[in-house]
Amino acid sequence: MARRFLGTLPIALGLLVAACADQNDSSPTAPQTAGPSFKETTGCDFTVFSSLNAQYFTTNARKQRATGYVTSMQSAAAGTANRIKAGFDLLDEIAETVDSTYRGIGTSGPAATGSSLAQATIRCQYSGLGALPDFTVSVDPTSKGAFKVKGAADASPVRARTDIGSEPISVVAPAAGSNWSDIVKAATVLPLPAR
Repeated sequence: MARRFLGTLPIALGLLVAACADQNDSSPTAPQTAGPSFKETTGCDFTVFSSLNAQYFTTNARKQRATGYVTSMQSAAAGTANRIKAGFDLLDEIAETVDSTYRGIGTSGPAATGSSLAQATIRCQYSGLGALPDFTVSVDPTSKGAFKVKGAADASPVRARTDIGSEPISVVAPAAGSNWSDIVKAATVLPLPAR
């Protein structure tokens, strides 16, 4: 399934991740395009993954899948579809971990570690990105953020976390009758909308 990356990063090869961070219940926002919430990238470094995976994923099954995705990324040439796909598989593992922790059916390591893992993954998927957002709120199951990987043909929204059963305080979605590929185009930089 083709996936697209939605956020403040370039879109390439039909892939998508949506991440947003609501600051509080009264004025949710998406990651800003400048300031302390962004970290300057320095390029791909596969040596960081072992430690990050061990700290963030709390079950052996998730750690093994994450390690497999990293191995696939490392064995694929830089910038290739195989490396990018394996990276999105790892980002999806992070998203699934956040969701299961939020719903009380799993656990995750520290959100700051999840953010570092997402940043390291994106650095190994793409080059020349400049600053990356801090995903700490996005991957913190106790926050009002959101972190998802969506297929290009998917039309379902990304909803901010709230109390289970409550209405979300913010939602990002394609317009009615369209899907993520209709709003996220290759080689385009799109910030998430703030509400």
